[in-house]
Amino acid sequence: MATARTRIHRRQLAGVMLAAAAITPFFNLLTSRASVAEAVQGVGDAVLVSLLAGGYLIFVRDGRARAWFRRIGFLTDLALSSVIVLVLFLVGRAAGQVVTSFNPHRFLMSFTDAHLVYAVPSS
Repeated sequence: MATARTRIHRRQLAGVMLAAAAITPFFNLLTSRASVAEAVQGVGDAVLVSLLAGGYLIFVRDGRARAWFRRIGFLTDLALSSVIVLVLFLVGRAAGQVVTSFNPHRFLMSFTDAHLVYAVPSS
């Protein structure tokens, strides 16, 4: 059975995921092309990226590994967490490309999308 803190964290993650799923389709429509496929892609990406990055931040970085991150110092923590969240963002977005297109080759191709010029700075 989950503790009260875990239930709160799950609700926080669900809230972040819902907010991202509401915003990201519009972001995709404005920065890519106006189509239903891009809006659906935005929802898929938002859900996967939120689960990966948010799950890491809430349950790992501020959860089980919190004491370790506090010991390594602010700048090291910032650099390490930034790299991890960036990688999780890129992997989540690539996985979203595969899920919505049903094409496994989209995983690697997603890292060359021109759309990343807009997506990475906003992550």
